[in-house]
Order: sequence, then C-alpha cells, then structure tokens
Amino acid sequence: MLAIVNLAYAFVIGFAHYLSDSFTGRKKYQKEVRSFAAGLSIAYLLLYLFPELYTGVVEFHRSLFLFVLLGSMVFHLIEKYIYQHKRRNIRIFELRVMHAAAFFIYHIIIGIILVSINQIDPLGGILFFIPILFYTLVSQVSLSNLHAHVTERLSLKLLLSSSTLLGVLIASFFTISTKLHFSLLAFIAGALLYNVMVEVVPKETDGDILFFMLGTLAYITLIFSMGGF
Repeated sequence: MLAIVNLAYAFVIGFAHYLSDSFTGRKKYQKEVRSFAAGLSIAYLLLYLFPELYTGVVEFHRSLFLFVLLGSMVFHLIEKYIYQHKRRNIRIFELRVMHAAAFFIYHIIIGIILVSINQIDPLGGILFFIPILFYTLVSQVSLSNLHAHVTERLSLKLLLSSSTLLGVLIASFFTISTKLHFSLLAFIAGALLYNVMVEVVPKETDGDILFFMLGTLAYITLIFSMGGF
C-alpha cells in the first residue's frame, strides 16, 4: 500500500513538473498561486522540516547542518555560474547540460526523501508532499526555467519530469539508512530554503499578501489538524 502511495505522489509531482512550463507562461492567477505557494513553503520549512532535523542532530551531531549549508550553496553557485556565463557562446552547451543535470539530480533526491519519510511516518509524507507540489509549479528549479530547446523536446521533457519517480524507484529497491535519510533531508532543507526565499517569494510590489497569508494559514491548519505539530 505504501509503495502505491509513493508512486502516486511521484506521478503527481511529475505531472506538476510537466505543467510548470505552461503554467509559468500564463499570467492569470500566477501571482496568487505563487504567493500561496510561498506562504505554504515557508510554513513547512519553519514548522515541520527544520524541527524534524533536530531529531537528526540529537541522534548524530550538529554537523548535520553542514548539509543544510551545502544545499543552499550548491544552488546559489549553479545559478550564479549560469547567469554570469550564459552569454558566452562557447559554454552554452555545458550550461544547458549543467542546468538540466542539477534539475534531474535534485528531484531524484526529493523522490528518495519522499519514500524515506513515508517509511518513518506517513503523516510526514503528506506534510512533505503538499508543499513540494505547490513549490514545483512555481519555483525556478522547474522545467519552465530550463533552456527552451530542452523543454521543447518531448523525450527530454518526459525524462526530466520523471526524475522524482526515478528517485522513488531507487529508494524502493535500496535501504535508506537513518544517517543517509537525515543527510539528504538536510540537503533538501537547505535547497528549499534558498529556492523559496530567492525564487518563490514574490519580490517588491509583486505577489499578493492575502494569498501569502492564506498559504501560511493553510499549512498551519493542516499540520495542527493532522497532529503533526
């Protein structure tokens, strides 16, 4: 039963990846959905994910937070490298490969974590899945932000959209140790923190305050109603 749930989560997230390309191109309701996703994601990070990491700190060591730092740094460095070199024609192919590879590996890790969390606590799997789903639609680590020639090729688009499913399948066939679970969870926490704050949260006059608050309140209501707080 749990395997079916994991596969269902992966297929839904993959479908969200596939749709993110067309969603970003539409202006209607984009501001509201983006603001809602930002509020939801921040509430998840601060109310559930980071407190969950303290369990790992007690069991292992404070050095676990080095993986949080690593998750943030990796995406910052990749993003800066891409933007600072994207106009150099000699490196265009390498940058496209780097961007697609980062996207692919990141969402494989999300798939692995999804299975690992569900094995420990199915409630945690739900609380992880919902913000990831909204985050997938609007974040910069989505198909909409890869180079056009990548997303226009159906085979590559399907391959990248299936990255979370691949992570779920990998985790289903291999045992994820507790240490690896918390290390990957910390990495994802750092990556989410960076991407949510830098890419998802609307800047300056963009966004909708009401929908940001609704996203936050929705997650608070969810976590309290499910007894996860």
